[in-house]
Amino acid sequence: QLCPMGAAAHRFQVGDEVFCRTGKTAWEAGKVIKIHYERPGYEKLGLKEVQPYQVQLYTGDLMYVPSDDDKSCQKLQREWWEGLVKRGDLSGEDGVDELQKLSKGQDLDAKDWKGDTALICALQEKWLPGVQALLELRADPNLGGEMQERPLQYAVFLGEPLVKQFLQAKADPNLQDQDPDKDPDWTSRSFKERPSHRTPLHYAAEVSAGVTRALLEGRADPNIRDAQYMQPLHLAIEEKNAEVVDLLLQAGADVNTGNMEIGMSSTALMAAVYQGDCGVVAKLIRAKADIDRRGKQGMTALHLAARRRRPDCAKLLLEALADVSILAMGKTARELAVSNGMDDMAELLRGEAALTLMKRVRRMW
Repeated sequence: QLCPMGAAAHRFQVGDEVFCRTGKTAWEAGKVIKIHYERPGYEKLGLKEVQPYQVQLYTGDLMYVPSDDDKSCQKLQREWWEGLVKRGDLSGEDGVDELQKLSKGQDLDAKDWKGDTALICALQEKWLPGVQALLELRADPNLGGEMQERPLQYAVFLGEPLVKQFLQAKADPNLQDQDPDKDPDWTSRSFKERPSHRTPLHYAAEVSAGVTRALLEGRADPNIRDAQYMQPLHLAIEEKNAEVVDLLLQAGADVNTGNMEIGMSSTALMAAVYQGDCGVVAKLIRAKADIDRRGKQGMTALHLAARRRRPDCAKLLLEALADVSILAMGKTARELAVSNGMDDMAELLRGEAALTLMKRVRRMW
């Protein structure tokens, strides 16, 4: 509002922690740094725009509060556990006794202003004795945070023993978080919306064979797909983690699942060819991968091998009787290699293709 400078009573003082509306439904926490804040730019008009408060948000941003009421600004309520768990200097058993005392009569699953529980925050701080104490006190091992990230998801990055402890505490390995890149104000017209994102197994597939094994033994589903329709097998291949690939295949991962819902249809085999990982390509072929499956722009794995200069992968595909006559964008794999100036690949495909056709004819007879 535009008003002359004047004193007024305020609900908060400098240094008070507040919870401020930053959007239609968004709120952020911060600290009052100025009362009776004068917005610059009105001096030339002989006016002053005065706002109740200027607030330093904990995100690092500065904002002004337009009105001194609960619709715009509220007192920040702290949960019973925040002062201890968020100290940042806890190590070993330090603080466990205090945690147990503080927890008496309290809601173990109470969430802070960000939507995190004491268990999630202890995991974020890597305070493992505190995590263990909270599990023993029966904190919910499945309650998600702001983006529905699960405690077990954090445990994945803290080691196999902790993951096993969560599984023993009845943590569900198949709960998904939400896509952190999903914009609620943007809806795609080209593919199906899928807010549910990754399970702990997706994250484990990128970092640890031991954790992957523990999750699979805890009945994690290897075929759940994330917001981009990728399953853990895709991620293990991207990270070139052959041991994890073996574990997922043994657990029944579907080798022919692709993310066709977003127009890519990239199967595990295509991902392996793209990476040039011939060892994984061979494993997927043995696991009955569909070698002639079409992906983006109608390309098969053989087209992709030609395009990415993967001669060793191309040989494996041809030995598995890949169909050399399939057209993508009007070209066979060999013609695609020629048009891209890859004469060595084109020559390979010409010779190997003839042998492949002979093998196919013999198989028909």
